[in-house]
Amino acid sequence: MALPFSTFLHSLPEIALFALLISCTLLIRSLFHFSRTGPKIQNEIRKHYFTYSCFAILRLTLWTSAILLWLASLGIITLINFSTILALPTNTLTSIIAAASSIFLITLLQFSKHLFFIPSSIMMSFNYGMRRLIPFWRHLSKARLLAFESTIIIFYLLSCITQVLFTSTHNGIALSTGWFTFCLVLLAPYVYCLIQARQPKPIKANTRQKNKPNIIMIGCDTLRSDRLGINNYHRKLTPNIDKLSQSGTTFTQCYTPIARTAPSLVSLFTGLWPSSHGVRTNFVSDKQTKLKADTLPGILAENGYNTSAITDWCGSDLKKFDFGFQHVESPEDQWNLKYLIRQGPKDLRLFLSLFTHNKLGKLFIPELYYLAGVPLTDEVSTSAKQHINKHVKQGEPFFTNIFYSSSHPPFGSKPPYYRQYADPAYEGESFFGMARLTDPDEIIKSQREPKEAFDLDQIIDLYDGSVASFDSAVGELVDHLSSCDLIDNTIIVIYSDHGLDFFEGNSWGQGNTVLTNNSYTIPFVLRAPGLAKTGNKIDQVTRTVDIAPTILELAGIRQTDKMDGTSLMQLLSEADIDLDLCAFIETGEWLAPPPQQDEHHKTYPTIDNILTIENIKSGTISIDSTVLDIVYDAKDQAIIYKHWKLCRLPLNDGEKLVLKNLKTGKIIPVDATHDFLIKKFTPFIKKP
Repeated sequence: MALPFSTFLHSLPEIALFALLISCTLLIRSLFHFSRTGPKIQNEIRKHYFTYSCFAILRLTLWTSAILLWLASLGIITLINFSTILALPTNTLTSIIAAASSIFLITLLQFSKHLFFIPSSIMMSFNYGMRRLIPFWRHLSKARLLAFESTIIIFYLLSCITQVLFTSTHNGIALSTGWFTFCLVLLAPYVYCLIQARQPKPIKANTRQKNKPNIIMIGCDTLRSDRLGINNYHRKLTPNIDKLSQSGTTFTQCYTPIARTAPSLVSLFTGLWPSSHGVRTNFVSDKQTKLKADTLPGILAENGYNTSAITDWCGSDLKKFDFGFQHVESPEDQWNLKYLIRQGPKDLRLFLSLFTHNKLGKLFIPELYYLAGVPLTDEVSTSAKQHINKHVKQGEPFFTNIFYSSSHPPFGSKPPYYRQYADPAYEGESFFGMARLTDPDEIIKSQREPKEAFDLDQIIDLYDGSVASFDSAVGELVDHLSSCDLIDNTIIVIYSDHGLDFFEGNSWGQGNTVLTNNSYTIPFVLRAPGLAKTGNKIDQVTRTVDIAPTILELAGIRQTDKMDGTSLMQLLSEADIDLDLCAFIETGEWLAPPPQQDEHHKTYPTIDNILTIENIKSGTISIDSTVLDIVYDAKDQAIIYKHWKLCRLPLNDGEKLVLKNLKTGKIIPVDATHDFLIKKFTPFIKKP
């Protein structure tokens, strides 16, 4: 009778070759149906990365082989255990069957878990229409998946335990113990990921922690202000945020200057207008990421705060720009060609994604863990709680910015949220998330299409579920703060970088028009300890550039006079006062000209024709400097003051001014009585 170790070692070359064969098959299929993440780059630039691309795909292939070898080994061990007990011989054929069965069953389990719990993970790497998976999805449930997973684990462990009992009788306790230990070691990656996914228990703060107010900013990408219950949305999506607002202040008319993540976050953390800090697009050069301005995290760090930022794929700008955070848990720059190349083609990426949505994936293949379009709401919350506990142990005041992608397209939230508001009868391509957002060419094409080209009702239902998912995360964090005895000494800010349009004004997406406010008004809820006035709504114009100076004043830190923003502290006090602020907004870079755009509007080529890489070594994707002024000149701009909104639309032969009364929603003619609004444009239209 062959010993288990020798049988396994004898089978190892065969199953390694089998795993490599499957990996190569996936690789060939991936190259045959080649796809990419991110926008196109000119061919002459892509040539510089041919060797790097080969290395990246080889790296993913080797990781695929390693995972397949691990799965196959579990099958071989099960075969060896039962064949030894039953005195049955093993050969190459039985070994391959056992390896193939193990690979198939565990891959099927992971695919099923992802389809049910995080369908966006499947959607972002699936080469076919997602609607064909709906019949299979209807057979899935949490209980069935748990039963499936438990059956596989129990079957494996049962074979190991039975083998130990048998081996100890025939070959001694030492051999049986060694073999059993080896069998358990192969489960170590699975056990490690389970342990790392556990929710951290809160730690009570000490008195030293309470000397200065802690500051927590909780943001969500693409969160519309009108979805908050306090703003009277017809669905009760945000009970936790609404509860927080009852003990704080809600600013209902807070505007971000540019509805794009990079310029919005730069304005928020510097308190500067885009015309001052110079970041006016998402696609900036390496030089532009070196901010020449004081930042909120930097100032707080200089005043004794431990500063950190935790985010998922949509918040990579928190690491890309030098905001001054002492610790940043974030992916690398999402607009970097080398990073996008490392994510690989879809088929290879799909298999790997099934096994990298965990702590090990985050450590070894972060490009797939942080895959664009896959929200990590639970994971970000877990990490945020861990950081809060760490700060409590250190006993120092902390500033933590937590930024989620929960409500960002394609709105692929976890259950029950992606089906919570959806029509049960709907079975279209946007069943799990907004369709046509997994391929760069499709994204650009969709920007040109009208409302009729989208299943808008389903998309809005998906979006609302995503908002509810974020609100649940807010509730968890607030509960954790309360359990840590920090809630009464912590400034809490709920915010977003921007909203989006759902074809209001015949436009969809983020910041493609200034004629509507949905992309530019953000939720801004502030709860601070010790304020006499709580539960109130401020309806006057405020701006994201006001958030940094407000937080500094609340923390007792003198505001730098270099910020453009104004502290809102007066609005938080008992006294009612009008700060008489005006907000400036402008469009971002469009992927393709919006469908509602005037035929005489200044324009420029689609995004894939204006991008370049100035530094081949870094791989940062930016707008070609030779067309940057053209992009800037084609931006729509607007000034919002009181209930007036004056829009400036650049045309080929001049400009068009549109004046809107925000109270009535009516467009009115511009005349001499509105010169004061035109003069308010002057400080903002200068080029950086």
